[in-house]
Amino acid sequence: MKLLYLWVENHKEMIKNQSFNISNSYHIDFDMQFNRLHISKNKEYIENFYGNNILDITAIVGRNGTGKTTITRSLYKICDSVNPVDDDEYYPAYITKHIVIYEVESQQEGEPSKLIIHYFLSKDPSVEITEDIVVDLINLKDVKGDEFERAEKQHNMTTVYFTNAFEVNNVLDNQGFSEFSSSGTHKSLAYTPMLSLHRAFINLRENYGSKQSEGGLIVSVIEQYAQNMTRDFKLSYATAQSYNYLIATRYFPGAIARILPVMKDFKISITEFGQYIKYKRGFIGLSKMDWHVMFIRNNIYEYIALNYKKYHWEQMYVNIICEIALFVSLTWDINFEKVEHRYSSLNKNKSFEILLEQIKDNEENTPKKELIRRIRNVQGIDLSIIKEFIEIVDRYEELNILATSTWYKQVQNFLEDYDKIKNIEIEQTINYGFNPLIELIIEQYNNKKTIYSRMINIIPQPMSSGEIALINIFATVYSAMKKRTSGSILLIIDEIDAFLHPKWQQDILTHITRWINESEFFYKKKVQLVVATHSPIILSDIPRDNIIYLKEPFEVYPSGQLTFGANISTLFYDSFFMEKGSIGAIARREIQWAIDNIENTNLNLDNRKRLVYIINNIGDKFLRENLKSYPIYIESAKESRDDL
Repeated sequence: MKLLYLWVENHKEMIKNQSFNISNSYHIDFDMQFNRLHISKNKEYIENFYGNNILDITAIVGRNGTGKTTITRSLYKICDSVNPVDDDEYYPAYITKHIVIYEVESQQEGEPSKLIIHYFLSKDPSVEITEDIVVDLINLKDVKGDEFERAEKQHNMTTVYFTNAFEVNNVLDNQGFSEFSSSGTHKSLAYTPMLSLHRAFINLRENYGSKQSEGGLIVSVIEQYAQNMTRDFKLSYATAQSYNYLIATRYFPGAIARILPVMKDFKISITEFGQYIKYKRGFIGLSKMDWHVMFIRNNIYEYIALNYKKYHWEQMYVNIICEIALFVSLTWDINFEKVEHRYSSLNKNKSFEILLEQIKDNEENTPKKELIRRIRNVQGIDLSIIKEFIEIVDRYEELNILATSTWYKQVQNFLEDYDKIKNIEIEQTINYGFNPLIELIIEQYNNKKTIYSRMINIIPQPMSSGEIALINIFATVYSAMKKRTSGSILLIIDEIDAFLHPKWQQDILTHITRWINESEFFYKKKVQLVVATHSPIILSDIPRDNIIYLKEPFEVYPSGQLTFGANISTLFYDSFFMEKGSIGAIARREIQWAIDNIENTNLNLDNRKRLVYIINNIGDKFLRENLKSYPIYIESAKESRDDL
C-alpha cells in the first residue's frame, strides 16, 4: 500500500486548502470549488526507481517555520489507520476535513491496482478519471460496522515517524505522538529522543519486576526499590542510546560500520545492588526501604562483591541474592537506631549479628535468617541459595506476594538460564565481533522477565552528535522493520540531515535504500520514505516531481527547477529560496560595502585597510580579481605594504 495524495481544508488554522502529492505515480488534484477529484496515471513514472522494496521517496523542503514538521506529523496522524469521524461528536483536532488517497497493488498479474480514497467532506466528492482506474471511496463520516472492518483490513500500512530533534513537545499532552496497534500488529510507531527517554525510563523501572505476572497489580516493596534505583534519568537515556548502539554494532551493513569507527568496541558494567544509596550521608530522611537497602549493601553486598569484580555473570548473581536478602529482611521490623552510632563498622560480623539478633528465632524466622547468613558467606555462584529462597517463598504466606511478581520470574529464569549463559564470556571491553552477548542483550532488552536489560550497562566509546544521529536513524529503521507491522511501511523522517556531515548527507539515502532492499532481516518489506530536509545534497537524489516546496508557511510552491543530480548551489537558490545568495550575511554585507566604496577616493586610512582586507579574502576568484583592478585598491594595497 502506498500513500499518493493528501488534501487538507483547515488544520489548526495553519494548513488551509492545500494539496500534497506524496507520490508522482499519479497526477491528482482536488477542485474544492466543484468538489471534484481529478485522477490520472503518470505515464512517465518509473516503478522501483530506488529498488524493489522502496515504493517511493518524497522530500519536503522549505525555510524554518514554513511547516515541514507540522506536515510530517499530520501525515503520521492521518495515515495511521481508518479514522472515522462524527460531526456531532468530539473528534481529534488533526482530523480536519481532508482527503487521503492510497494505492493498493494488485495481488495477481494483469489486474489493475486499486485506489482507496478516504474522505471527510461536507458532501461526497465526484471523481473524474481519465482511464481504467479502480476506485474505492470511503466516507469517514459513515463508515461503521462491517464497512469499517473491511476498510480497516484494506488499510494495510504502518506509519513510522522519526526525528533526532530533542523536543519537549513530543511528550506533552495533545502535542505528542500516540501509537496505535490492532490485534498485536503495529499500525503506527514513533521514535524521538524525548519519547526514547520516556520509554527507556518506564522500561527500566518495569524491568525491576514490580508488575505482577497476572492482573497488572504492583508489588509495593519491589516498586519502591525500582523507583529508588531509577531516579536518575541519565541512566534511562544512556540505556536507550546503548540499545541503538548495540543494534548498530550487530546488524548495520559494513558500508555504514566502516564510516563509524566508534562501533569498533564498547565496554560493559553491571548495575550495583542499591547503588542509589551509595553516596547517602548520615541517617536523616531514610525510609524503611532505605534502611534495609543500606543494611544489605553495607553488610552483605560490599562484603562479598569484592570477590566477583572480574566476572559479570557472578556480579549479576550477587545482585540477585542481595535483592533476595532485601525482600526477606523487609518482612522484619529491625531497629537500626541500635547500631546507628556504629554506622562506620556496619560491615563487621559483630554489627551484622547485632541486627539479626533482633529477630526472634522461630519456625518462620529461622530459615530466613539462615538464608541471609548463607548469602553473606557465599563463595562463587551457588544456585542452591536461589532454590532455597524459592522454597521459602512457597512455604511462608507473607512472602507469597513475591511469587506473583515479574521480579520473581526473573529470579526463576536466571536459575533456568544459567547453564546456557555461563559459557558466554564477558570481557571488560567487547569488540564488534562478539555477537553472542550482543544478541542476548538485544533479544532480552524488552523482556521484563529477565534481568539482563536492567543489570547490563553498555558503555560505547565517546560519540559525536553526527555519529549518534546516524546510529539513531538506522537503529530506528531496524527496530520498525523488525516489529510486527501491517503491510507496507510509511517511514517519515523529519530533519533527516540534522547533525550529519555533508559526506554523510551525500550517502544517507543510498545506505537506507540499499539496506532495506538487500537485508535479509527485513523479509522484503515495502517501504515508502517521506523526508523533511534542509539539505540540497539530499534533494539532489530526488526527482523534482517528488518534492513538496514550502515557500510561505504551509503553502505549496510549484517549482520548475530540475533537482535530480543538480548542482547544490543551484538548489540553494531555487529549492531553498535563497534569493540573497548562498553566502553568509556578514560576508554579503562587507563585500557590498567594498563594492559601494571601490571608487571612493575619500576613504580614510582605516577604511582603506578594511577595503584591502575584504577584497583579499573574497573566495570568488572572478569577483576578487575584478575588484583588485580598481585604482583605489592598488593604491591602498601599496600603502599597506609600505606600513610593514
